[in-house]
Amino acid sequence: MASDEKKLKERLPTMMFFTFQRNRILAKIVPLCVVIFLTGASPCLAGLKIYFLRHAEGGHNVLSQWKDKPKGQWPAYVGNENMLTPKGEKQVSAVPGKLAPYHFDFIACSPTWRTRKTILSYLQEHGIKAEIWPELEEYAYFHEPDPTPAPNAGLFSNGPEVAIPETEAALFTLRDDDHRRIAPSKEKKQATADINAIRERTIQIIRDRFGGTEQSILLVGHGTNGGTLLKSLLHNQKLPYPANASIWMIEQQKDGSFQLMIMNDEAVPKTP
Repeated sequence: MASDEKKLKERLPTMMFFTFQRNRILAKIVPLCVVIFLTGASPCLAGLKIYFLRHAEGGHNVLSQWKDKPKGQWPAYVGNENMLTPKGEKQVSAVPGKLAPYHFDFIACSPTWRTRKTILSYLQEHGIKAEIWPELEEYAYFHEPDPTPAPNAGLFSNGPEVAIPETEAALFTLRDDDHRRIAPSKEKKQATADINAIRERTIQIIRDRFGGTEQSILLVGHGTNGGTLLKSLLHNQKLPYPANASIWMIEQQKDGSFQLMIMNDEAVPKTP
């Protein structure tokens, strides 16, 4: 017994030294992880995957194909954003199979009918809900050079309440902090300011809720916001436009940046 106590006393200085060194290292690493996590650039926890699914083809998407034909010959869906084309109907049917290889920890959806319709069958098949994000609603994209005015004061508070039909109440839920739809200005300079604010708010929500995690989230939206969001997160303006019912995916890297992994359903070779 005395021998064991003697050995322990001899080892104590070494043990105390290593404990001291460990605590010094942790004191530096832990605050760094917290700061980097909050800023969105996390070498401590990386790997967030953001998937974006554009809605299936709607009647408004084919308007240009019919503009030279007499309106009497137009099918009922032409020009109607709340109806799918025959191609769009097939795309919707294919969505569950398209998404089958992926796992999502969270799904957000634009409040519009066509986006809800696009993801509806997938939600039903898996018995899960999507959260409605007003920021994912479609807007006309304008880009005016700086300086632009401040965004409209009531941009996020003056719109109508988001309405979920009773038949879809089991599949969609409203976000706790915002139930109002967003309508940016139609005047170009003001629209640019409003749209920039919407995009920045979307990115901030993603960072606040998922930044620095290894989760996979799916956003279901439109070509305009899907395209501008992708360009902003990648800091790259030369990217293809999101196709109807197609996926893009970006993955967060160890330095907090994002890398494009999938574009319009096609895998993108990973850069070193």
